Amino acid sequence: MENFYYTYVLLSLKDNKFYTGFASNLKRRFEEHCKGYVESTKNRRPLILIYYSPSEMLHRSNPDASGLFHRVKPAYHKLMQLTEKSI
Repeated sequence: MENFYYTYVLLSLKDNKFYTGFASNLKRRFEEHCKGYVESTKNRRPLILIYYSPSEMLHRSNPDASGLFHRVKPAYHKLMQLTEKSI
């Protein structure tokens, strides 16, 4: 499935907050997060991968893939904020 992007959600065990991302190589990207190579999560480790899904909508040949992700991400973050309040 190298031609698909994966949407994924990480949970920080340090601050109990979520991080949402997408990557074409999920294993490599998760390792980068865990090793502190990703600026936005390096101070929020340890992290656990709580969700991932390959998506045809985010296929790299789709010119709207990045735009779609950035339109969906704010709504997803709002949902996660509501969910965090119930944890």
